[in-house]
Amino acid sequence: MDHRTPILLATDGGVHRTADQGASWTLTGGGFDGFDALQISEVTGQSVSGSSPHLDLYYGTQDNDIKASSDGGHSWTGSVCCEGRFLRTAPKSVDHQGTRVTGTTCGACFNFVANPHLANSQGWPNAPGGNSTAPADAPFQIVEDAYLQDVVNATTPPTFDYFLTLSAGAAWSKAFSLSLTPKGATVFAGSPANPVAYLGVQRPGSIPNGGSRFGLMRVTNLAGQAVVTPVDSSGIGAFGSLRVPIARYVVFGVDPNNADHLIAADVENSEMKFSADGGANWHPLPQLTQAVTDNGKYLFQLQELSLASVITWDPYDSCHILVGTIENGVIRSTDGGNTWKQIDGSTAATFISSFFFPPSGAIWVSTNGRGLWNLNLDRQSGAKAGHCQFPIPPTGGVPVGPVVAINPTSGSAQSFSGLDDPVVCPRCSVVVVRNGWVTDIQQSDDTVREIAISGGTVSQVDRSGREIPLAVPNVYQPGEGRFEGQKWGRGVTESRRVRALVLEGKQLRAVIAAGGELQFGPLRTPLVYVFSKTGGAAVVQPDDPVRVVGTNFLPSSRQGQLVRLLFDGEVVARDVQVRADGSFSVELPVHRPPGELVVTAEQQDGLRVTIEKATIDVGTQDSQ
Repeated sequence: MDHRTPILLATDGGVHRTADQGASWTLTGGGFDGFDALQISEVTGQSVSGSSPHLDLYYGTQDNDIKASSDGGHSWTGSVCCEGRFLRTAPKSVDHQGTRVTGTTCGACFNFVANPHLANSQGWPNAPGGNSTAPADAPFQIVEDAYLQDVVNATTPPTFDYFLTLSAGAAWSKAFSLSLTPKGATVFAGSPANPVAYLGVQRPGSIPNGGSRFGLMRVTNLAGQAVVTPVDSSGIGAFGSLRVPIARYVVFGVDPNNADHLIAADVENSEMKFSADGGANWHPLPQLTQAVTDNGKYLFQLQELSLASVITWDPYDSCHILVGTIENGVIRSTDGGNTWKQIDGSTAATFISSFFFPPSGAIWVSTNGRGLWNLNLDRQSGAKAGHCQFPIPPTGGVPVGPVVAINPTSGSAQSFSGLDDPVVCPRCSVVVVRNGWVTDIQQSDDTVREIAISGGTVSQVDRSGREIPLAVPNVYQPGEGRFEGQKWGRGVTESRRVRALVLEGKQLRAVIAAGGELQFGPLRTPLVYVFSKTGGAAVVQPDDPVRVVGTNFLPSSRQGQLVRLLFDGEVVARDVQVRADGSFSVELPVHRPPGELVVTAEQQDGLRVTIEKATIDVGTQDSQ
């Protein structure tokens, strides 16, 4: 062996061998006969009753088409090129009456609608005008002909307008708008006549290890005047996510039969959490955290990717909940989330991306890299199903620790009331971080030379709340910001991080620690958005341009310098001009392989540097 001649090649299809030193390759040992490396984004299906009862199944892949089975997975004869995600169809039908299959396919990317088994696939009539070529992200089925779909409104700042159809796209009406970029699938729960919708979003700032921050929105009264509420603040830091080549999903689950019951992965605090009031308050689920990590054997997260990759309730039994993981198999509860146990043998299925529950029988499991699996489990049915107690929140609600001012010399801590607190001396000002916290302080004696922040924006305000120029430079540095080596670090607990510094000139007079955002400081939050040339926020084709939009940056009239843009850490523009209203917009080509593109905007103004990020998926250019 010369260690230079290729022998085996592993791809998303399986293992390939070569007899001519890599000039050509032959697939061997794939699928049921060997190593199945198929990357599946999700699996779903429909139980068909009537004259010929059977189970239809659908799955989407990276680079290996969208597939359909009309015989419960024994054969896969239906196909749509070339990649797929966000596949939706009604869970039940009688002889396929009214059945349609929808989703997004790439190569090039568009939203499609098809008959059962993916027959007669064509463009979906996108909101708001029913034009299949109009820019829009994927439609999500509520029930029968009712769908919800978002469209980018390229205003300044941009909004994401959600439209509702009750006629499968023949007519649309605007339901509500979001100001943050949606991420992942829309999930519905409660009464199909007027369900609650949950939507993941990308938030500004970063989590402790530098990863992107994802949150969650709740929308009620879709059938009337919709009400949008953020449900990612009280008791939870940042939601975990699952990243597959064709999509990103925010990791949370909701009981389809009770929209108030949720479970999620909190990657800011490395805990599994539950909410019994629709996300208004979140509480730890320590037994699930232990089961997911195998009592600490596995890391809870890698950047924004959580070890728990998917959380799904059995729609026919609210007592039955499954949590898929990246490395630790499937974790199961049969008592509504009170106790949890790993399913024996399930560790063979790694990087779990979705579950599909037929009305009875085996549960289908998709993986990103190990194909499709079955879980053969005992499932309750009829009167026995769904009769159990969801975890009960502790009395007294979510504990909120006081905001404290810590003396950097003595380490003593006292409650902090705000800018009028006596600790803010007459000649003092406050450096405050929004959407992040302080992770390091470089000092010479009591003089601050530089501060590091985890993410977000740093500002300096005087005692009246007026913004003044930053007195010390800042950098970005991931971290928990616990300051365990400092004498005053004992005031920074698990529930509190350093959110602000009280300075007299450049001398450190106090450290302000809190569990959440402080209620003072400029509300300016720089945001970055990225869209494809067709206006969608979800995906762009390789070598096509994207439009990068920024808001709430500083114009030159306020000492803001030109913005620098980076794609996956590589500088692609150095001199982007910021308008007088704090916005910028620029179109740039994307020369990147398929996957997720991270767009970073950096701006310097005086001693301050501001960094914000956005993401978009890069599709493929496959053809049939």
